Amino acid sequence: MRLLCQLLVFFVILSVVRVGYAQNQFVVRTNSARVYEKPSTRSSSLYTLRRGNRVHVLGVNRAGWAKVKINLDGNFGFTGWMFKSSLGVLQTVGETKKGHTPSTRVSDLEKFFEPTSESKELQPRVKRPSTHKKSQKKKSSSKSKSKSARSDMAAMEPSFATERLNLSLTPAWTIHTYDVSQTSGQVFNYAIAGLTINAAAHIKSPALLGGKFFPSLVLGGAYGLLTTSTNLRDANGNQFGNLKAKNRLIGLNAHARFLYDVYQMPHGSVRVGPTIGYQSTKFKSDDIVDDNGDRSGLYVTNKRSSITVGVHSEVTSFAPFKLVAGFDLGISNSFSEDPSDFTGLDADPKTLYSPYISLHFPIVTPHQFLGLGYRMHYQKTEFTGDSAQDRASQTITDGVVTQTYHFANIIYTFQF
Repeated sequence: MRLLCQLLVFFVILSVVRVGYAQNQFVVRTNSARVYEKPSTRSSSLYTLRRGNRVHVLGVNRAGWAKVKINLDGNFGFTGWMFKSSLGVLQTVGETKKGHTPSTRVSDLEKFFEPTSESKELQPRVKRPSTHKKSQKKKSSSKSKSKSARSDMAAMEPSFATERLNLSLTPAWTIHTYDVSQTSGQVFNYAIAGLTINAAAHIKSPALLGGKFFPSLVLGGAYGLLTTSTNLRDANGNQFGNLKAKNRLIGLNAHARFLYDVYQMPHGSVRVGPTIGYQSTKFKSDDIVDDNGDRSGLYVTNKRSSITVGVHSEVTSFAPFKLVAGFDLGISNSFSEDPSDFTGLDADPKTLYSPYISLHFPIVTPHQFLGLGYRMHYQKTEFTGDSAQDRASQTITDGVVTQTYHFANIIYTFQF
C-alpha cells in the first residue's frame, strides 16, 4: 500500500511538470538570434532565428548559453546553442474567455531554469513559483529592461559584445606632408607616400558597474616604407625637381580606454569615454646626397613622442555594423632631430592633433571583422636661432616645421 501511494505521488508530480512545460512556450525575444554548433561564438553558425520563432530548450549553463532543439519542419530538426538572453518564455496571462484572444507576455528564461555549472549537465530544473511581493517585482523591472536591451545586441552580433581579446592587422596607405618655413616665409615643402602596416592587440576587461562600464587596453606598433616620388617645390609653388627616397616610418602606441554605456537601443548601444595614452613616431630619413657626400637637408631623421588624452566612441545600433570615432590630443610632447639641431635650436613641439573614424562589419565567421578607416596626425614644431646645416641650400632662421600624416586604413580584426 505504501509503495502504491509513492507511485501515485510520483505520477502526479510528473504530470504537473509536463503541464508546466506545455503551457510555457520558449520563443526568440530579440529581432535576430544565431544558433551555434557549440557554446562559443567561435564555433560554426548553424542557423539564424527571428523574433517569435519557437524552440525547445533542453537546459542552460552558467556561462550564459542555452542548449536548444529546433524543428524546421516535420522532417528536419537539429540541436544547437544560443545565448539564453535571446530567449524567453511565452506565457498566457489571466484566464482565457470564450470569444476573446488571450493576452500573453514573454518572461526571462532564468525564471524557469536553474543554470548548471557545466555544459554537460543540462537536465531542466523547473523553479518553484516566486513568492516575492509585488513591490519587489517592480523594483527589478527596470533592471530587466536594461538587460534585455543589452541582450538584443549580443544576440544580433555576439562578437561585438562578448569577446575579450582582439588582434588586428591594419595596412594603410600613408601620405606624409612636411613644410619648413621661417620668419621671411616658406622655405620648402614636400609630400611623400607609401604603405605602412600596423599590428595591435586590444585587451578588454569584463563589464563593470552593472554591465555599463567597459575599460580596455590597446597596444600597437607600425612600420612603413615611404618610397614614392617626391615633388620639390619652391616658395612660389613651382615644381623644380622630382626625387625618390627610401624613408621609413616606425611607430609605437599604447592607449587605455574607459567607455560607458550612455544610450541603449533595441539593437545595440552608444559607448563614449575618455582615453589616455602614449604615441611615439620615428621618421628615419634617406636624405639626398650629392657627389661630394654633402647632404641636401631635404629629409631629416626625427622622432616625436606624446602623452595623449582624448575621447573615444563606439556605436553598434545599426547591426551588424559598428562605427568608431574619436580624437587624441598630445598634451606633453617631445621632438628631436638627427643630426641634432639640424633645423634650429630648442625644438618646441606644439599640441598633437589626431582625429580618427572607422566602420567595421563581420566577415566569414562571427569572430572576424573588416573595417575601413581614416586617421590623421598633425603637429607643429618651432625652433630658435639658425639651423646647424643648410636645408635645401638655405640657412633656416627661427624655423617652423609642420608635419601631417594621413592614414587610409583597411582593418582586419580577429576576436578570441
